[in-house]
Amino acid sequence: MRVKVLFFGPLADEMGEREAVCEMPSGARLADLRRHYENLRPALIAWRGHIQISVNREIQNDALQLAEGDEIAFLPPASGG
Repeated sequence: MRVKVLFFGPLADEMGEREAVCEMPSGARLADLRRHYENLRPALIAWRGHIQISVNREIQNDALQLAEGDEIAFLPPASGG
């Protein structure tokens, strides 16, 4: 299945792109996608626990099963007042 992946802020800098299309096997979960990108860019492991991941504009946990056409966004911590 194909999903659209967005990277924001310093995560986009780390990945070298703001948007990607990723092929995942049927039945893949959000955790599988996160590990896929951590394997591509091991520096992302340091961000684990500090970022939020949304699927179709809703924050989700790693157990969520992905579906064809989902839009996943890796969101860095926000700061400000």
